[in-house]
Amino acid sequence: PGSAPTAAAMATVGETEDEPVAAPDPGNASGPDSEEGENGREVIQVVDSVDFWRVQLESIYRRRNPHKFDNIPALLEKYHGREVVLYIKVCQRYDLDPTMFYADPAAWAAEEGDTKADS
Repeated sequence: PGSAPTAAAMATVGETEDEPVAAPDPGNASGPDSEEGENGREVIQVVDSVDFWRVQLESIYRRRNPHKFDNIPALLEKYHGREVVLYIKVCQRYDLDPTMFYADPAAWAAEEGDTKADS
């Protein structure tokens, strides 16, 4: 259906600690690791797996629950070494597919809008 990651792409995540990988960030990023990319969009340099999962979580909270956006660092600290478990829980909480990476704007194409009605 969407842009589900391949096994090769998921295996590469843990191997990027020495080699930065650019990930699109649709919101306002700040800090020394961000720069402007194509179309004037901000791009965050992902240098390790914690950064990768932080960017994914920020993308979800930015759209689904902006009021909890500031809790992301505390969540990552609590789930240190278990970021994948955290990501799966957050995806399930907001009725999202945990096999999708929501920092990619194309991943949101399958969703009706930025927010979903309570079931």
